[in-house]
Parts: sequence; C-alpha cells; structure tokens
Amino acid sequence: MTDYVEVSAQKRPRLGVLEVGVHLWRNIWLMLLVFLPIFALGMFVAFMQKDVYVATSRVKVSVGEEYLFRPRVGSDVLNNTLPGTEELVQTELELLYSPVIAERVMDTFGIQLLYPELAKGLAEADATEAYEINERALKSLREDFGAFAAPKKTVIGTSFQHQDAQLSADVLNAFMDEYIDYRATIFENADLASFEEQRRIFEGDLFDTEEEIREFLADSNIGNFETEKATVQSLVASIEQAIFSNETSQSELQGQLTVLQQQLQTTPREIDVFVEDSSAQSLVTLELEREELLSRYTETSEPVQNINRRIARARQYLDGGARTSGLVRRGPNPLFQSVETSFSSLSAQLSAARQQREVLNRQAADVQTRQRRLAELEPQWQALIRKRDLLETNVRGFSVRETESRTLSLFDRQDENNIKILERARRPAEGKSLKLVIAVLSLLVAGFTALLAGLLRALSFRGFVSADSVERTTGLPVIATVAKYK
Repeated sequence: MTDYVEVSAQKRPRLGVLEVGVHLWRNIWLMLLVFLPIFALGMFVAFMQKDVYVATSRVKVSVGEEYLFRPRVGSDVLNNTLPGTEELVQTELELLYSPVIAERVMDTFGIQLLYPELAKGLAEADATEAYEINERALKSLREDFGAFAAPKKTVIGTSFQHQDAQLSADVLNAFMDEYIDYRATIFENADLASFEEQRRIFEGDLFDTEEEIREFLADSNIGNFETEKATVQSLVASIEQAIFSNETSQSELQGQLTVLQQQLQTTPREIDVFVEDSSAQSLVTLELEREELLSRYTETSEPVQNINRRIARARQYLDGGARTSGLVRRGPNPLFQSVETSFSSLSAQLSAARQQREVLNRQAADVQTRQRRLAELEPQWQALIRKRDLLETNVRGFSVRETESRTLSLFDRQDENNIKILERARRPAEGKSLKLVIAVLSLLVAGFTALLAGLLRALSFRGFVSADSVERTTGLPVIATVAKYK
C-alpha cells in the first residue's frame, strides 16, 4: 500500500478530486466527531418541539373616504390623488403590524394565558424585570402574528400561531377587531378632536366679541346701533321735509299778508251805513261782491276786473259832486274788519311758523350731532360686526365638520366602511410540527460542518497521497513508487 511521500520543498500540495476524497476518507473519524454532536443536538431540539396550531383569516381592503384629502378650512372640492393597490395594501399591512394593536391584544388576554412560561417569574420580578418580561412577551406575540398579501391583490391574509388551537383563533380575531377599531381611531377621531377643539376656541372668541359689542353699546349709550342709525336717518329725512314744508308755508303766509296789508291801506275803516241815496249803498255792495270774488279769483281775472270797473264808475259818480240826501249814519266798514281779521289770523300763523322753524332748526342740529357721532362710531362698530360674523361662520363651519366627522366615525365603526373581513379565524383542526424541519436542518448543518472540518484538515496537510499529486505540485515526473513496510 502506497503511503504519504514527504518532500523538503515548502510547496503546498496541489490536490485533485481523488486526493481530496482520500483525505476525507482518512479523516472520517474527525468528521464523525463533528457530525454526531451537532446532529444529536438538532434531533433533541426537534423532539422537544410541540405542535403549533395556525389560525388564518382574510381581510379585503379598498379605498375609502379616509384616503381623500378634506381640508379643515375652505372648500372640499379638491383634486385628490387616490393611492394605488400596492400603496393601499402596504399602508394596511403597516397598520396591522402596529405595536399598539399587539399591546391591546396582550392587555385583553394577558401574558399568563398567552405565554405562561414567561409569566412564571413575573410575580417575583421587580419593575425592571417585569418590564423586560412584558417586552419579551409582546415581541413573541408580534412574531407569532403574520400578515401577507399577493402582488396587486387587495386581499390580506393574516395568521397567528399558538400551541392552543382555540386560543390561536381567539387571538387572531382579537387582532382583527383591534385593527378595525384602531383604523377608525386614526383616520377619524383625530379630525373629530381637532374640529371640536377649534369649534370651542372660536366659540370662546365669539363670546369675547359679543361682550366687546355689549360694552361698546353701553359706553356709547346705544341700545341697538343699526336701529339707532336707521332712526336717526329717518329723523333727518322727516325734519328736512318739515323744514321744507315750513319754508313753503311761511312764503305763502307772507304773500297773503302783503296782499291784505295793501287792502287795509285802501279800505276805509268807516262807511255810511244808511243813506237815502242808494249809490253809496250800491258801492258798498259792489265792494263786498269784489271781496267775495277775490276769495275765488285773482286780481287779474275777468270777473274781478269787471267789478273793479263798476266800483270805479260808482266812486266817480259819488266823487263827481253827487250829493246824498236824507238821513246819513256812519259805522265800521265790514270789509275793513274782515280784512283786518284775516290779516291778524295770518300774522299769528306766520309767527307760529317762524317759531316752528326755530324748533325744527334745533331738532335738526341735535339729530345732525347724533348722526355725526354715529358716523364716528361706525368704523369700530363695523369692525366688531365683521369679527363677530367671521367667528359665527367659523363656529358654524366647524360644527358642521364636527357633526359630519362624528357621523362618519360612527358609520365606520358600525359598517367597517371599506374594510371587510371575508372570513374570521376558526379553530384549526390540525397542528403543524417543526420536528421534521428541524431534523432535516440539523442533518444538513451537521453534515456541512463535518465536511468543512474534513476539507480544512485536508487542505492543511503538507504531504502527498499519490504520484499524480507529486507531479502536479513539483512539475517532475515520478518514475517509480515503493511501499512502506511497517
């Protein structure tokens, strides 16, 4: 049998497939020493594994109103860009893997029920150790939960594994319920709380503005600014109309008094009231008729002109030397008295009109003073009213948004909106064991490790196992080989 050949050259032997096989065979015991402990440990771990029950569920997601951008102020009509299928599914997967959901599920079932082995030392642990135990349990819960989706599909599959079959289904259903509730809280309640907060802020500002308006009216001694303004404007118009009417009345009265004054100057105070001659009586009669006509006609009218000519002829007759005969008796002239009475009456009316004008002037001055004061106060009043109207609009708008948000949140919780659970988790009938998987993995790992140890041993050996290896390494032909006898 050919044994190893030693050379003094410091060259590393160049090995072929045959030489490597020989080296591995020569190091079979080393490989077995490496293989057997690793494989035994793997088999021990495999047989220690218990059956795990995996509950599954499916959820269908679609684009809902929560993905539409609705500004808190301004118009709702905007060009919204809806997310694609991949973005939508990835968003929902992130929500499913949220630590908040896992914490809620953990609080619902408790660490003692889910992971009793971790909970053994929880009773005697201090605060730091208890926190670490809870974190390990929460990490295990998140690792046992799984969510996945096929590309371009809107159906998300979920799973949860546990050694208790019924508990795996119950925990997965709890995950789904907490997921839906958590979604509604994220997408709706934030806006609802914001709308409610903004509404309360604007209501407080509106109350302060109303108080400012009340103080402004009290300081200005005004009950209602708009009513006061309308009243003053109405009074100004009424007083102006009254002044115009008063001026017209005074002008008319002054004209009538001028005419009456002229009549008083031409009319005798006394006349012969009884004479035998009827000429004087006729003149009186004509003058009375003339006065009667003047009450109906003007001085230039034809009837008045006719009677004036008759009176002139009668006066000419009397002034021309005609003598009355018989008994003559003189007395007050009724025409003079009538004109005098009219003159006195019109004078009194004119005096009253002038006094009324003075009163109207004082009233106009007072009203104009009030009007100027209101004009000075109006900019401040309008600023307060604009501020109040704007706050009322904001309060009304946020109240509507708050109501809509609360209604949408209620509908989302009741109808699940765009999230539909296609099937809830049910108790799995059969469990899955990892014994075979761990055994195969331990076999592969042990074999690979043993092979690696054998190769390292072969590559580190400095001798030659065949003539071909010598020729390949030294480049010299081997003429003969001899066996080494023991």
